Parts: sequence; structure tokens; C-alpha cells
Amino acid sequence: MTTIPMTIFGKVKLGGNQHNIGLTYSINKEKNYDFQIKIFTNTSNGKLDANKTIEFTQNKFQEERIGKLNDHTKSIVPTLDIYYSKTLPKNNSIAFNVVGSYFDNEQNTHSAESGSTGFDDMMYINNQKKTLIGEAIYNHKFNKSNLSFGYRTHLNYLTNKVTNSLSEKLQKENINTQKHYIYGEVSGELKSFMYRVSLGGNYDTQLDREGFHNFTFTPILMAGYNINESNSIRLTYHSSTQMPDMLQMSDACILIMNNFYQTGNHNLENSHLQSWGLSYDLYLKRLSLSANLFYDHTNNSLFDSYQYGENCILFQTGNAEKDIHRGGEFNLNYMPWDFLRIGGSIGVSQQIFQPSQEVSSFSYWSYPVSVYLSASYKSFSLDILQKFGGTFLSGLYKTGIEKVSYISLGYTYKKVNFGLQCFFPFIKDKYSNETIPESIVYHKTDYHIKRKDHALALSVSWNFGFGKKKSSVQKNMENYDSDNGLFKIK
Repeated sequence: MTTIPMTIFGKVKLGGNQHNIGLTYSINKEKNYDFQIKIFTNTSNGKLDANKTIEFTQNKFQEERIGKLNDHTKSIVPTLDIYYSKTLPKNNSIAFNVVGSYFDNEQNTHSAESGSTGFDDMMYINNQKKTLIGEAIYNHKFNKSNLSFGYRTHLNYLTNKVTNSLSEKLQKENINTQKHYIYGEVSGELKSFMYRVSLGGNYDTQLDREGFHNFTFTPILMAGYNINESNSIRLTYHSSTQMPDMLQMSDACILIMNNFYQTGNHNLENSHLQSWGLSYDLYLKRLSLSANLFYDHTNNSLFDSYQYGENCILFQTGNAEKDIHRGGEFNLNYMPWDFLRIGGSIGVSQQIFQPSQEVSSFSYWSYPVSVYLSASYKSFSLDILQKFGGTFLSGLYKTGIEKVSYISLGYTYKKVNFGLQCFFPFIKDKYSNETIPESIVYHKTDYHIKRKDHALALSVSWNFGFGKKKSSVQKNMENYDSDNGLFKIK
């Protein structure tokens, strides 16, 4: 296997802003119906400016290069969210939710690199993504159990236009995906036993080009037992599917460096997760703890990797041969006095991953740890959180976990909240992402934003409201689209 080591040092400037504006109209009648319309728009501007020093090695050839990357994005996302629920006679109820979003994205990227194979590339991407999510639920309540039937659909349509130095003509493409989920479920209690049985199926399809049409049986099972008022134990099985992001299936090709390209993979298929879990919970007056064991197996797991292309190397998403994640987690919360709460968690997990049949599987262990302290007295509050780093496998990358760390001091006066935060007061925000030895390209990125170390922030917030105070709409479903349609420059 040929490896191409690259060591990249650089300074990165990140910036941008987000604005949200919306209007909500709600009307409800207790034990009768709830109706809500939300119209809101999200606008965002993102900037990434990076200057890089690259130590490039291929076979016996070595060269130092200087690189530059400027990636500026602009998005406008208007969304309409309609929710309605109705209580019917004889313990029946129905609920509907429809969410429609329109993503209008612009992305300008300038990348350049010196050296014997230097380049200077200007790229412009303009895409529009339309999303429609609809869900309907029928529920019947018995004495100590519930019966429900539901259907959810998620429709995506992307129009993509790309211009860069790789093509003299404007590259255009359309991608259309659909995800349908239907289920029937019964849940409740029988003396000290708890149960949930949901039988459902996912139909995932990509309608363009060769595409795919996959139906997957996705049941959900839970059996639990309340040992007493303080102790309980549960056994769960969960199954679900994941569609690739729209641009992970795109034919658009982006120049990363000479003979290195980032592109989508239209041969991708959806992945299927099957998860088993065993948990124990203890609740006392001053102490609560939970212990969890889990085993996750993902068929056709989605992962990013470097692949050989025609006289080039491609960075794209593929479907893995094997992906297993297993381990346990322990959480502890202790309240010695009414004003003080302390706690934390510790986990141990192993990942077994095999990218393809041609490559043997490998494993990796992870040990995430976090601790916190929370105190409140009259109008004052204090919160301290420290999340210790570690790594986890993300495809062919050992991905570092950011060491979240802060101290927050708050004070409330009437409806005004004042806050003073110190970020990373104890340690530096440093972590790394690095390819595993099985990758054909060695790539390591060290992250350390020095301005975040010991940074101080002051916040002021004011909560207000007017009008007649009525009971709020209690939504039993929340739908949104997490795929914004933007290219994520690696």
C-alpha cells in the first residue's frame, strides 16, 4: 500500500454570524386541541481563512509548500412549521406536523498552493435545496397502556451548480431522495414491568441515475422492571436507517491539492443501525446514578476515506464492510446540599471497523470522561464543566474530542440575566485528527485556537412577554432538517 504523508501546519481564522427571525401563532383549548404555525428564517454567513505550511512526501520526493484556503458561505433558510393535535372521544387522539424548508446557499472558495505542482483555484457553488417533512400519529390510551400508529416522510430535492478550474463549463446536477417510515406501537406497564414494542419499516430511496430503493425492517423493543421505588433495569433494542447527505452523493469535484480531489459518491446507499442496550438506574434523595452497556452494529456504515482514482486520489464517502461499537458508561449525580450539585461520567468503548473486504478490520478504544459542579444561591449561580478529551474512530480517522471547559457565573435581577464566563480556564483547547495506518494517505491536523484559552465573555439577556397568559402548546413531535446542503471543505 502506498502512503502519502502530509504534515500541515497553519493558522486558521473562523468567523461568521447567524440571525433568526420568526413569528409564531398558537391557539389551543385544554383537553381538546392544539394548533400552531411557525414561520421563521435563518440567515448565516461563514468565513474560513487558512494559511498553511505543508511538508509533502511521496515515495522519495520531499517538498515544502505554502497553501492558502478561503471558504466563504452564505445561506438563507425560510421555514414553515405547522402542528395540529386533536383529542377525540373514547381516549383517542391524532396529531399532524408538516415542516417545509428552502435552503438557498452560496459558497465561494479560493484555494492555492505553491511548489512544483502548484495551483490556484476559484470555485463557486450555488445550490437550492427543498425539504418537506410530514408526520401523522394516531394514539389510543387504555388503562395502563398506549396503542399508536404513525407515518413520517422526508422528501429532499437538491439543484446544484458548480464552477471551478476543473471544468470549463458550469456543472449542473439534480439529486432527489425520499425517506418513508411507518410503524405501529404498543407501550405501557404491567404491575412492576414496563414494555414497549414498535414494529415498523423504513423505505429509503434515491431516485436519480442508478439510485437505490431499500426497504428495512426497523423494530424498537424495550422490556423493563421496577425493582422498587428507587431501582429499575431496562433492556432495549433499537433499529433505524440513515440516508447519506445530499452532497455526499454529488458528482461535483473540488480540488483539495494537486491530484487530490473531494467528490461525492452516487453509488452510496443508506446505512442500517441495530443497537442493543442494558441499563440500570438508581434514584435516591441526594444521589442518582445510571450504568449502561451498549452494542451497536451498523450495516453499510457511512465513512470518509481516500481512494485511488484515475491518476489521482479522491476523498469521498463510502459504505463500510463492518462497523461495531460496544462499551459502557457510568453517570453519577450527587447533591450534598440543596444549593450544590456535583457529578460526572466515565465511559469505555471499543470500535471495530472494516472499510472493505480487501482490508482487514481494526479496533480502537476510547475513554471519555467529564465532571461538573453546579451551585445556586438566591439570585446567583455557578457552573463548572470539564470534559476530558480522548479520541474516537470516524471512518479512517482517529478524531479528537474537544476538551469542553468553562466556568460560568450568573446573576438574575428581576427579568434580566447577567453572565460572566471563562472558557478553558484549566487546560488548553488542543486536540488532533489523524488517519489510521490503513489509510493510503497520512493526514494529521492539530487544532488549537489560542484565543479560546482563558477567554472571558460577558452576556446580558432579558426575558419578556405580553398578552393573555394561557397554557402553551405541548407538541409531541419535532421535525427539522439537519442537512443544510453546503459542501464541507475538508
